[in-house]
Amino acid sequence: MPVTFRSLVLATRPWSWSMTIGNAVLASLGAWKLSHSFDFLNALLAIFVVLFGHSAVNLTNSYWDFISGTDKVKKDGGDKTIAGGILTPKIVRIEYQVCYLLSGLLSLVLVYRVQAWGIAAIFVAMGVLGYMYTAPPVSFKSIALGELIVFFLVGPLLTLTTYFFQTGEISPFVVLYAGIPVGFFSAGVLFCNNVRDRDADRSARIYTLAHALTAPYDRAFLLLCLVLPYLYQAWLACRFFISGATSALTIPALFLPFVVLFAFHWPIYRDFLQGKFGGLEERLAQSCVPYLLLLLPGILLSPSETLF
Repeated sequence: MPVTFRSLVLATRPWSWSMTIGNAVLASLGAWKLSHSFDFLNALLAIFVVLFGHSAVNLTNSYWDFISGTDKVKKDGGDKTIAGGILTPKIVRIEYQVCYLLSGLLSLVLVYRVQAWGIAAIFVAMGVLGYMYTAPPVSFKSIALGELIVFFLVGPLLTLTTYFFQTGEISPFVVLYAGIPVGFFSAGVLFCNNVRDRDADRSARIYTLAHALTAPYDRAFLLLCLVLPYLYQAWLACRFFISGATSALTIPALFLPFVVLFAFHWPIYRDFLQGKFGGLEERLAQSCVPYLLLLLPGILLSPSETLF
């Protein structure tokens, strides 16, 4: 099959970008609100660093899942980039190397622009953790640590670095308000994928969290990943309301998210209970977008002094 630009893009699983890019955008807007500092070029660079970095991790996962034999035995769903003959292992390896390179070069440009070379260590750590999620010598996925690694990479660490490149400082509020909820969603996406691939992973001697949490504990874990972000936002809303924040924060943070939970996440959870895993992780990742949109009114309309 000939290599096309479309096949190269689809191999990166662009449906998953909604979590990371959405988190980066929200962190940048939080920087504008809290410090009145917004550099459009830095924000754009940060988005592309995230995009290429996330794509590199997805491609690395596709490559090493195929090499380990996992994708060869998947019968229902799963990534078919290599197993389906869309791209060869060599092409996927080259593509993830290029994505890592582009993400690294752009992150160096960001570090140079803000003159904070110490933050480069965090980028290196994030790249190493993302690569070794599936790849040897560690393969965090194989020792049931994949969800924990993804939680921190896509959640708090991503929020922290994006905000830093706008302001040159770290904000606990932005990490709490955006990073942790997105981390829960990303862990839920990965867990859905691992539950679906439970048998295939076992055949390849890969033991994920889905093997440790069998029914009914797997259902409880996914439910926690879906509900905790909303309960967490409700707690933050009460905290900010007590400290003097306006109702503009409490309304979207307390009430509207539960509408989204019912409209977007209940059907996803219902299909999970019924064992209908086709496209489940894509739907869960994309449902993160309306959740993040509901956080914007709270950040943009509330007094800055109540957000620390």
